Amino acid sequence: METMNRTDPLPTDWNLWRSVWAEWLTDKRSTGQVRPTSWRFPGRNFLADEVLGTFSISGRNVELSEVTFPSLGERPARTIRYVGVTFGTGAEADGGAVVSTLAELDKVLGL
Repeated sequence: METMNRTDPLPTDWNLWRSVWAEWLTDKRSTGQVRPTSWRFPGRNFLADEVLGTFSISGRNVELSEVTFPSLGERPARTIRYVGVTFGTGAEADGGAVVSTLAELDKVLGL
């Protein structure tokens, strides 16, 4: 995989993005920071292109999703990839964030 700086925007190229995501997830699972969970969130990420998964992170249920948007207001417009983070501790989700770099993702997740 091409080395990516953690503060670089998430790649919009599908194959590169999947490689970056797989590397991040493998690293976090191998250190025990991120564990899969079967808990399901209420359907709140209606803008997500895809749900990446639900995980247990620092004792909280977290749903990670991905979405791409055009960079509104920029000319020419370009596509930007984001990861949506939805937190939950029970039957209800309790907030979240949208991030555009791996550094931001780790910070929001407290990793």
